[in-house]
Amino acid sequence: MLVLTRKEDEVVRLADKGSGQVIWVRVLEIRQETIKLGFDAPDNIGILRGELSEDTGQKLPKAVVNGSCPKCKEAWTVEVPRHGFIQWKGGALIQKALPNISLSVREMLISGTCESCFDKMFDCGPEEVSDASA
Repeated sequence: MLVLTRKEDEVVRLADKGSGQVIWVRVLEIRQETIKLGFDAPDNIGILRGELSEDTGQKLPKAVVNGSCPKCKEAWTVEVPRHGFIQWKGGALIQKALPNISLSVREMLISGTCESCFDKMFDCGPEEVSDASA
């Protein structure tokens, strides 16, 4: 294990010599008990905190998100992977952070609008959706 000492705003560069991919790690803030790090990596590189590592063999924790549709006021609840939800709330694109959830669930998370009301607002019938993708 390589051990480095860094001050605030200093960086560490991690590079894969074979592919040329680079990950930059910057010390953003140092407080008494915590260090805030920033990671700049290619989109195909996953970055998870150790306790969320997929290599643990344990099922990853879920985030339970509750809301109500602003149109019909119907309550809804969805479960999504916690690490992806945290990445999305931290600024990642929802389709990158939560790639395996449906478009309707993504829309509920973004706008709060349930699938039925969203379809009514935009008159999205199945025919129109399939025509748009052709």
